[in-house]
Amino acid sequence: MGDLAGYLCWTPDAAASRISTEAVIPSSSLFLATHTPLRISRARLVQRGLGESEELVDERVVLEEFTNRKPDSGALMMPLVGESGSGKSHLVRWVREHLEPASHQKVIYLEKTQTSLKAVITALLSDIDDTSVDDLKREVSSFSTQLEPAALARKIVNSLNEALANTKPIGLPALERGLVGPKGLALILQDPLLQSYLLQPGGFVAQLAEQLLRDRGSEVPERPRGFTADDLPLKVKDVQQAAHESKRLVGMINTKSGLKDAAIRLLNDHLEAALRAAANLSAGRLTDAFLKVRKAYAAQGREILLLIEDFALIQGVQGELLDALTEPAVREGQVRLAPIRTLMAVTTGYFTDLLPETALTRISAASGGHVFRLDVTFSRREDEAAQIASFAGRYLNVARVDGTTQDLGQAELQKNQCDTCVYRPECHDRFGASPEGYGLYPFNRSALVRMVHSTADKPDSFVPRAALGKVLRPILIEHAKSIQEGTFPDDSARSRFPRAAQDTALGTEVSSVIETEDESDVDRHKFVLEFWGDAPSSLQQMDDSFLRTFGLRPIASAMPKGGPPGSKEKSSSSGHRTGQSFTEPEFPLPPPKRNPKIDAIELWASRGDKLDQRVANDLRKILAEAIHRRFLWTDPPMREWNKTLAGKAWPASSRTISIEDAYGEQKGYSAPIRFERKAVTSQFFQGLVRLQYSGRARAVDLRKLASTAEAGGPHFAAALERHRKISNDHLVLGMRAALLGGVLAGRAWPSMREADLLAVVFDEGCDWTRTDRDSRTDAWNEMLERHRQARPDMIHVLRGALGVAQGTGEIRMIDAARALPLLKQAVSEWRWRPAGTTPDWLRGIIGFAEFDAQVTDRVETLRSKLDRIRILLPERTSGPETVEAVRLALDEAPRVGLGPVSREEDIRLRELTREAGKADWGVIRLLASDLHRLDATPEGDDKRYNVAVKVAAVDRSRALQVILDFLTAADAWLSVKLPEARNRTSTAGDAAVRAVQQALTTWSTIGMGSA
Repeated sequence: MGDLAGYLCWTPDAAASRISTEAVIPSSSLFLATHTPLRISRARLVQRGLGESEELVDERVVLEEFTNRKPDSGALMMPLVGESGSGKSHLVRWVREHLEPASHQKVIYLEKTQTSLKAVITALLSDIDDTSVDDLKREVSSFSTQLEPAALARKIVNSLNEALANTKPIGLPALERGLVGPKGLALILQDPLLQSYLLQPGGFVAQLAEQLLRDRGSEVPERPRGFTADDLPLKVKDVQQAAHESKRLVGMINTKSGLKDAAIRLLNDHLEAALRAAANLSAGRLTDAFLKVRKAYAAQGREILLLIEDFALIQGVQGELLDALTEPAVREGQVRLAPIRTLMAVTTGYFTDLLPETALTRISAASGGHVFRLDVTFSRREDEAAQIASFAGRYLNVARVDGTTQDLGQAELQKNQCDTCVYRPECHDRFGASPEGYGLYPFNRSALVRMVHSTADKPDSFVPRAALGKVLRPILIEHAKSIQEGTFPDDSARSRFPRAAQDTALGTEVSSVIETEDESDVDRHKFVLEFWGDAPSSLQQMDDSFLRTFGLRPIASAMPKGGPPGSKEKSSSSGHRTGQSFTEPEFPLPPPKRNPKIDAIELWASRGDKLDQRVANDLRKILAEAIHRRFLWTDPPMREWNKTLAGKAWPASSRTISIEDAYGEQKGYSAPIRFERKAVTSQFFQGLVRLQYSGRARAVDLRKLASTAEAGGPHFAAALERHRKISNDHLVLGMRAALLGGVLAGRAWPSMREADLLAVVFDEGCDWTRTDRDSRTDAWNEMLERHRQARPDMIHVLRGALGVAQGTGEIRMIDAARALPLLKQAVSEWRWRPAGTTPDWLRGIIGFAEFDAQVTDRVETLRSKLDRIRILLPERTSGPETVEAVRLALDEAPRVGLGPVSREEDIRLRELTREAGKADWGVIRLLASDLHRLDATPEGDDKRYNVAVKVAAVDRSRALQVILDFLTAADAWLSVKLPEARNRTSTAGDAAVRAVQQALTTWSTIGMGSA
């Protein structure tokens, strides 16, 4: 019935006033209306501990034994033992409500909120007319009114200091001996810095002082029973400011094993004596006073019934009170003290650790060696669910009753409010009811049990106070609005109730469907199925109308119906209808038995366990290999890497593939591929494990694997680039190195076509030689040779990064579409100025630091040569004609005695003339043109440097040097012979003379022209 959604059958105000965690607060009618039979057992006393429970009993047995047992000593002491919140005080209150004291019986009731010394002593010593007793009451009353809590706290610490300083080590355990006396804990208690920590507001001593002077309010949390490790000043931030000896002792307690526990024991052992001293109560005074009370009542023939809701909270008078309570009433056959029956609630820890040995002995004698325990665990889930439902149902019912609480009687409060509710059929069908018929909405049995487990300190224990304060009150009061608005359970409700360890988690197969089909309400949907649905194995097990009550969209159609072979319908105590589990998955699961890896993955996602490191590593290996196999080496194009090399760049680790909350995850790294702890992730991982073992997987898992591998491609490529340092920036640097090497070899320079430059970049340079090597400096030639030796390895990397190969074979094609943009960046600068770290594959390319200097030197060398040539051969003078004139003169000159001085000079000059005749005299014009362009470019302009690089790079061949050598040699010969030829008058050999004179004239003209 859709109208049930958002319906509140209670009011938050009624829930707040009628559901209390303290047994003393409710009125008698409300207390009895909400009372649920407690789980009580008899337990044997075994030395200081409690043995196994022997039998379960009920409240009537406790009442019967308290009122009728006849102890021989006349002093009966019945402890009700259990953990805090287990219902001890509730049982004491129940006994009080059902007591029917006779006229000769005096009932004294100490509530757990009556913590002040004044309240305790007044209650114990009332109705007695005795001067000494009256004096004690007046002194305690004056103490309570005249002292402030802060002052009492300081007195308690000072009293502890004196008690411990005066304690002798004789007879103490070894660890405690060094902590007593003036050099022991007394140093810490009197050190101003460390004492201020002990006295800090909210600390144990401050709470104790407050509650000794003033009764604890019903809503004030209980204080600890004694000192704990947190109360010790062992972690004071500015401990260096403490006294040297105090600081040394703190260091010892922090580091030496067992010393901290010994310190806590000593403080708690001396606490009561310190409290008495602080309150000016001398030892034995209260014992004497209460014995006088017993004597007075004995004289009246009366019996005392003493009920104590929490004995451990009566600090300061516990020891003396125990002495008075356990003192035998009968001595030498005569009743000298009033018989006394004491029913007291005692926490398990106080009973087993702090209760005096004499009290234990008398308890054992008076009770037959048994006590009543209230921290009984459940043996079966069904018993637990029924008990918790019965407990919660009563409180839910009183929260639904209209009217003012104080005006309502027990019968009205117990009347089932569901009987008149129009929603009862649908509500009880969906949410169930308690064994008494009280509706459990907005809970059901599963939700109640799981929430109790979630808030319990121990597994399988039911703590009524925790169930009231941490489950019922929050849901009915704080979350009432979200229930009305259809947003329950919201974030705060879900965070309030984490799944308990003993409860089954919602399977990831169901969770994955929710994550896929109900993205807007994933967390709410899963929480409802887990807590209210008791973690069903199929969505069909949840009634659609049940989900709609919480404003959730049923998605049962997303799961296949039926069940796997041999599966049975799941029984449920949740109060909602159940259905069948799903049928076979897409394929039969190959492993015949549960795979531990699959179990680990399921627990990781459903229960929040850490994922086993070996399982996580196996999953990473599968995913890393899938990414490697699916990677297209053409996007970007590069040489295909084998598995070993790829594994170095892309290791199967948490640095590349992160799995949330898996063992082995490294902090500080942001892996490119990340998997969150989700049900769909768990199902995918389980599919990978099945694929690994059987070679088969669900189609959805294969698609997920493919999409993951595809998404990982860019990250894989980036990892390869990082590993080999072949990012775009690195490749640009490598291309620039290749081009500068081309400059050294005369194969590349600025302004060349991109296609030619690209060819140079990928040329290994094995056959590179310079025809003008002899005219180059040694530094230039050495730089070129070093580059040629290292270049092949560099080019191998460039080709692998920018080339396409078939498989792992040789590079067959360069990806120009990717290479050209990088080339443009490379040629934007023709200097060697690498920024950042130079990749390993470029470190062998050395010597470029001298590149700029060599370019400058080469340009100046060429300019000098051109200047010298222009002196010997001005512009517009034909070089070949000059060579021919010199050749003719060389042939004719010897006939008339004008030839070279020596044969060697003649041979050399003729050789130079022959080479000059073969030389390309156009190199002079090209060099002049290049230098003119350089000179025309403004200084400081990057273009000027690029022109200079071209001037220096171009291979001018040997022609330029040959021409210069020829002109220089010819000038040396003809300049000497010119005067002789002019002075010649003989006509012998006129033809030869005329030829030589003509050559000399020509040379003279050249000389004058150059001048």
